[in-house]
Amino acid sequence: MQGYSVFSNDSRLILIVMSLLGLYLTVIFAGKIITLYFFHHRLLLRYQEAMRSLNRFLNMIKVNPQLKKTIIYNHEVKWSQQKGRKVHHTIEPLPLPMKSSILFEIYGKELLKTTIFRTKSKAFIRNLLPIMKHEIICKGGYVITINDVTRYTYILCKGEVEVLAPDGIVITTLHGGSMFGNLENKKRSRLRISVVTTCHAELLKVHAVDFHKLLEYEPQMKDEFRSLTLTYLNYIPGSDSITAKVVDEPTKKYKSRWGFVFNPNTRGMRIWNSVNLVFSCYLCIILDLYQLGSGEHSIYMMILQFTSDIVYTAHFIIKFRTAYEDESGTLVTDLRHISKKQCEHKFRLIIGIMSLLPFDIIVLFMTHLPSYKRKIFFELLRLNRLLRLVFIFEYFSVASEKLNINVYIMRFGFLIVWSSLAFCGIATLTTLVSCPYKVNIQPHVPSCEMILDNMTSYDQFRLYTRHIYLAANFLNFASQNMFFPHGALHTIFFIAMMVVSEALFFVCVSQVYSIIAECGVVRQVYMNNTERIKNFMESEEVSLSLIGRILTYNQLLWLKQRGNVYPSLLSEAPKYLQDAILNDAFQDLVRKHLVFTKCHSDCLRQIIQKCRVETFFRGDYVQFKGVIDNRMYFIFTGEIIALKDESVYDEDIVNVLRSGDAFG
Repeated sequence: MQGYSVFSNDSRLILIVMSLLGLYLTVIFAGKIITLYFFHHRLLLRYQEAMRSLNRFLNMIKVNPQLKKTIIYNHEVKWSQQKGRKVHHTIEPLPLPMKSSILFEIYGKELLKTTIFRTKSKAFIRNLLPIMKHEIICKGGYVITINDVTRYTYILCKGEVEVLAPDGIVITTLHGGSMFGNLENKKRSRLRISVVTTCHAELLKVHAVDFHKLLEYEPQMKDEFRSLTLTYLNYIPGSDSITAKVVDEPTKKYKSRWGFVFNPNTRGMRIWNSVNLVFSCYLCIILDLYQLGSGEHSIYMMILQFTSDIVYTAHFIIKFRTAYEDESGTLVTDLRHISKKQCEHKFRLIIGIMSLLPFDIIVLFMTHLPSYKRKIFFELLRLNRLLRLVFIFEYFSVASEKLNINVYIMRFGFLIVWSSLAFCGIATLTTLVSCPYKVNIQPHVPSCEMILDNMTSYDQFRLYTRHIYLAANFLNFASQNMFFPHGALHTIFFIAMMVVSEALFFVCVSQVYSIIAECGVVRQVYMNNTERIKNFMESEEVSLSLIGRILTYNQLLWLKQRGNVYPSLLSEAPKYLQDAILNDAFQDLVRKHLVFTKCHSDCLRQIIQKCRVETFFRGDYVQFKGVIDNRMYFIFTGEIIALKDESVYDEDIVNVLRSGDAFG
């Protein structure tokens, strides 16, 4: 085979132009894929990095594992509903009339239907919504806790909550439009009830003082509100709460009247789903592609294939007996609802059924055909198993949307899965395109009959690995002189595989780029902030020793905690979770102090709510002599030296404070 001649000027010019055009198109194509993929996932990656920061912090302060699971679950639910979009924050740059119009479209129409006021004033709601904050509380979460001091008035938008008395007895159930919290015209008020969600609930909260300021402009509504607070005292039910009736409450047991139902949240079910995905989907597809491309029909191959089919069939049946969590967070265990839920996804249901049907059994009735033809029919009739590829990519699509996941391991796993499937697919296609023809490619591929009846399993394996090598050359654009197409059909096949491989290669590059880039983006942002601080201090002629001390602190903070002192996701968590986590970590530490030894548990709990974590390293100053500070410090870990002056070289050490001590 001869290549192009570059001895003439015209040939050189054409070669240069085509090379530059190919390079330009390659760069454009790769750039588009990388840009589209990376920036589409950037917000998600930022939240996943914040979740890793939260995990590191919770592990550092040794929080109860159940609390850790709860806060992670809460953020997963918020992400699934909002995808990181914060309505009030998103529309902040807009003019007030536009903001109020958007908020009215989202929340106002529903509030008008369920408002506690007989006077349904659109103007009042338009004025109220821009100063409110939106919150999502998961099922079983405390919106407010008895004896807490709060400044917020809450309005329930969606969901259902229970009002609890001091002894824990349920007083009533509230629905959309209900109000509770600080209902007085005071900056802060002590709560006399607890409110717990019975499903995922959406709430709006506003400072009580701001709420009452708006009521001053609506005298009729103000009188209505005063009358309602005198009637109900601690809460005001919305119109939905007054007329609500329980229509169809899902059963809370794992056994319905039609039989046993599996709980999807158990460890056993998670292991079973993983086994089904790896064995009956991924491994089954690899085995079928290998059999189709190599002609392997040993007894061991048959056992593996039919075992994977049995596992897949069992999984398909179990899906119709596995409970699911609905939008409100309720575990639905009624078989009628489960079946209806499974049948809602028509495409998945059809793919599941089509990949389940054992068409290959038909070969058992083709006894009149030669052996190699029966094997060909068997291989072709098993092609419906390739449809299970949909469930593999669906798994990675769903897993990549979760926050509490190691995104780098997950993505590299995805690359390994699709690249291995691509290798096997190209190798199989090479055999299928070549074996029906006497003249095919170089080195020559034997005929189908010879592959199926006259080759040993080892020879079939060697043939397949040779085609895997060809597929690798297609995917990495490696120069090779081992394979040559003969004839137009095989030349077209080689060109098509090269084009497809190039597309797959750049998708792979975009995946790897996004992983590496996001790894560097967080660090780069942190380093840019450090550089800005450094430039500012230099412009203000700050002493070199102080600049060095601050830069050293930033470097150590990145090495120890990746630049996070207090995780952002903990600050954004519902108040009851922040309360529970901080109290679980620091209650014993604070209670040891003489001031708090006999403190009431509710008072101590609310004091710890105000605690925040600060990190200092060896040689850092925590406080200076003579400086007025309104904070109290508790040493969680480490050791602090108390000096008479700022310098350890000038003054003696007064005391050494260790873990559990307090100062300030």
